[in-house]
Amino acid sequence: MYLMRDMNKTLWIPTLTTLFLPLVCSLTLSVESAISEELKRPQLRVRGIYGGIPYFSEENPKRLRELGINAIFLHSGSITAEKVEYVKSQGVSFFAEFNTLHVASYLKDHPDAAPVGSDGSVSPPPHGWQGICPTHSAYRKYRMDAFRDLLVRFPLDGIWLDYHHS
Repeated sequence: MYLMRDMNKTLWIPTLTTLFLPLVCSLTLSVESAISEELKRPQLRVRGIYGGIPYFSEENPKRLRELGINAIFLHSGSITAEKVEYVKSQGVSFFAEFNTLHVASYLKDHPDAAPVGSDGSVSPPPHGWQGICPTHSAYRKYRMDAFRDLLVRFPLDGIWLDYHHS
């Protein structure tokens, strides 16, 4: 704080330090206690396979858990009820990889859904991975319908929202 005198008036003007120091101290304690609480939570270790499911035969009867696998991640378009049942019957979690902003085939029929740069021109695909404009209402509906369908059809343990860049 500092003192300011003006025409027989004495004013105490708080400085930024005196105003925000208690807040900063409080936030620091809150963050420290949150980290402490986080460390007390049970840790989850995922040992998964992405993109495929190893199938075993009677000649090779190993199960996924015996190999240390506790999660399978498959592209949402390749998921079937049989695959989910097979994986879950072994006590393994099943996750869908859901493509959010990269269904490039959508652009063939809807070129207006291409992302546009600040100069007004269509943004070129970086490394061949063309995204879709996240504000294109028809595309958003298209992907949300597919997302809902996935949730309704399969008893998934989670969904990985792939290509969700900001």
